[in-house]
Order: sequence, then C-alpha cells, then structure tokens
Amino acid sequence: MKKILVLTILTMVVVGLMATNFSVNGDFRTRLSLYKDLGMVLNDLEAGNYVDSRANVTLNAQVDKNLNFVYSLRSGNLVWGGNAGWSNNIDVKTHEAYVNWVCPFTSLNAKAGFMSWADHKSLVLDDEIPVLLLRKDNVAPNLDLEFGYIVLEESQFNAYPRDSDGFLFNVDYKINDDMATGLNTVVHRQKTNAGEQENDFWIMPFFNYANFGFDVDATFALNYGMYERNSGDDVTNMGMAFALDAKYDTKGFGTPGINFLYTSGDDGTDPEKTATFNTLSTYYQNGLEYFGIGIHDGVGTFDPTNSGLGLMSVVLNYTYPVNPRFDVKFAAGMINSIEENYAGETAMGTEIDLGINYKLHDNYMFKLVGAYVMPGDFYGDDLDPVYEISSLLQVKF
Repeated sequence: MKKILVLTILTMVVVGLMATNFSVNGDFRTRLSLYKDLGMVLNDLEAGNYVDSRANVTLNAQVDKNLNFVYSLRSGNLVWGGNAGWSNNIDVKTHEAYVNWVCPFTSLNAKAGFMSWADHKSLVLDDEIPVLLLRKDNVAPNLDLEFGYIVLEESQFNAYPRDSDGFLFNVDYKINDDMATGLNTVVHRQKTNAGEQENDFWIMPFFNYANFGFDVDATFALNYGMYERNSGDDVTNMGMAFALDAKYDTKGFGTPGINFLYTSGDDGTDPEKTATFNTLSTYYQNGLEYFGIGIHDGVGTFDPTNSGLGLMSVVLNYTYPVNPRFDVKFAAGMINSIEENYAGETAMGTEIDLGINYKLHDNYMFKLVGAYVMPGDFYGDDLDPVYEISSLLQVKF
C-alpha cells in the first residue's frame, strides 16, 4: 500500500511539473443532525446527534490542450468524537484519479482510471469506479455516443474467488432546444464466492422536455438477469422500473413538482423466475430527507430495490424563492413496498419535510431541514414517529 501511495504521489509530481496549466478546486462541508431513526424506535433508545465533516480537493494538471490529469483526494466523513474522528486518524482516500485525452484528429474523448460515473437518474450505478471510457460527441448532428469498461472487483485481490466487471453503452440525442432523449445500457457480470455465474443487463431509455415553465424527466428501466446456480437450477430475472421528475416554474410563485418512482419486486413463489429490479450502487434522489437521500444521507434510508420487494415512492415538492439567495423548500411523500414483507405488510411510511437553502456567499451555502416520518406497518405495529433536524455548511473553492 505504501509503495502504491508513493508511486501515485510521484506520478502527480511528474505530471504536475509537465503541465502547462495547474489548477486546484474543492469543497468542505460540516453537517449536524439531531434525529431518532427506526432503529432507535424499535430498541426504545433516546434521540441521538451526529456531526461530521468532509473535505474534497481536486488537482487538474493540463499537460496540453488535448491531455489532462485529474486527481481528487477526499477526507471524511470524519465523525466528531468517533473512532475515525479528528483526534485519532485522518482518513484520506483517493476519490478520483484518471487521465483525460482528446484525439486531435477524431475528437474522440478517452478517459482511463478511477472516476465518478452515473446513469441518467443514478438509479442503477452512481459511484467512483475503475473505468476505461470512450466518448464521441456529434457522431451525427446532436448525437453523442459513449462506451466503457468497468471493474468492480478482481479475485486476485480478495480472499475469495470473486470477479465483478461490466460494460457501458450510452447514447444522448438532442431532438431540439426543448427536447432530448437518450439511452443508458449497463452490463454486469460476476462470479460469486461459490463459483456461480451471474449476469445482469439494464437498458434505460430516458426523455427530457423543458419549455413554457415545465421541466419533465422520464426514465424507464428494464433489468434482465441470468444466474447459473451450482445446483443446476438456473434462475432468470425480469425486473423493471419507472422514474418521473416533473416541475413547473410559476414565474414568481415558486416551483411545484412531483417525483414518482416504481420498481418491481418478487414474492419468491417461483424458484426459477424472479421479477426483482436489481441495482449496483444506486444514489437515486426522490426529494425526501429520511426516506430518500437528503442533507445527511447517513441518517435516513432509501433503496429502490427494497431488498428485492420493490417499492413505489410518490413525493410532492415545492420551492419558493424568497430572494435570489434564499429558498424555502417543502416536500411530502409516501413510500410503499410492492410485495408484502414477512408480516404481510406493504405500507412503509409517510414523510413531511420543511427546509431552507441560504447562500451566504457566492461559494458559501447553508442548508437546514426538518423531517417528520410516520412509519408504516411494514416495520411494525403502532411505531412512534421518526424525526430528523439536519443542517449543512458548505464552502466551495
């Protein structure tokens, strides 16, 4: 590990010295949450508090107009008073490290290394992963193509023989100034610790429309899987999902909107065929704080797969701009499981959020949100409400 770190640093120094242009940017944030989650309710615990900080620093070395090297360091999330806090050890990790080259003859954009990649809605894959990515914009008028090879796990670095990799194929097409469409394709293949082969294929067409104050984004996703079992009983899977984001700018009276998500689930009655919508590393945001991914994503919980049972999420939201620097935000949502759990229940809960975003400076943001959740019978009978108050201070440089 030390040799790899030294080699990485030397590479950064060499590339940095070669660079004709060298820039640094990043951000720092600190979050505070007062909350009582479902685990605390089920175990009759008092409300807790949680403070953490995180810093990102990105170095960009522009070697020439067609070649640059990007290296990003992340420290955190560092929990105040926790085992990974300031007084014990500073957990610094590589966030991104890749080379970006543009072919001067074909304008083909090639990236190789460790970088962030996400599908259109972050529904299946949104993470920092090792990837070789080739992209060509304007293959035809308004048509962009992208192809990638990703590596998630390699058996030679693990105690168990487990391999996991895949391919990406993506299309973006601008129909006109108001409409755009595209297609994300993800292929994933892996060999499990038991030596079983699993293959998943996602095809995700999407459509965007923005005009007359409306902004609509719709995505349909189909997940087909083939799983070879050592028992000889192979399993096929056909899952699906639909995601819709729509909002309307009233030009002075705020922006109401709706987020809808449906993912199919499986009831486990057929051992040879399933209907689960699987994901790899999702970061889907439905607009809720607790039953979603909000200011403090370490407090709440949200998984579009819902442990294979599927779910339906309906969220109404509203943003009112008090002035150019100050927004008031509201959201209310209901979450239901598609298939029944072991107790025969599907109602997961209802959430109501109220918050503010205040830009203290061009690069300095303060956010505050309160969430009140009424858990459904999916988690148990007559559970006490769950609540959260979270704030965030962020500076970008």
